[in-house]
Amino acid sequence: MHRARATCQGVHLAAVALWLGATIMTGVAAAIAFPTMRDLDPALPAFADYPTDHWMIAAGIVMNKVFAILDYASVALAIIALQALVIAAMPCRLRLSAPSSIVRLLALAGALASLAYSLFFLRPQMNAHLREFHDHALAGRIAQADAARAAFDALHPAASNALSLIAVALLILIIAGIWSLATDPASPLRGEDVNEVDR
Repeated sequence: MHRARATCQGVHLAAVALWLGATIMTGVAAAIAFPTMRDLDPALPAFADYPTDHWMIAAGIVMNKVFAILDYASVALAIIALQALVIAAMPCRLRLSAPSSIVRLLALAGALASLAYSLFFLRPQMNAHLREFHDHALAGRIAQADAARAAFDALHPAASNALSLIAVALLILIIAGIWSLATDPASPLRGEDVNEVDR
């Protein structure tokens, strides 16, 4: 029982760490892609009727695909992390009233809430505005393209904040998970094999 609980905690931590790594690397990729494209200043023949900022269009198309991959990865890793924690708590007797578990549950709730806000509210609206911007830009409807771009840009701060909140919550989850393992009699971090229920 104790070893199974420690294993579930390890799986939970691994999923959270991968989720955090993917989130951070996506932010780093965006921070690199846009300045690099701006410096390269490409001209996109398909968008020849839209006269400015082709670098932003190019970087945006690439990063939109990267963010889509992050969305899928986040959902998969969130499910794994949540299931591992549920198994650790229910059959394996992880005490949810322990301080580390309370911190972990609050952080996980924050990460899931921010992810849901991003997936179900921000991303659909931003994708709709981005498609509208591209459609108008391709057709040379500059005023309409600029309006769609402005609508997209207005949502960008909220999207950045949601990503930052997810990253902070995941970091707290990792800290709380290590704290939980360090105080668990079954944890390999303690090197003990105690036949107690839990801390």
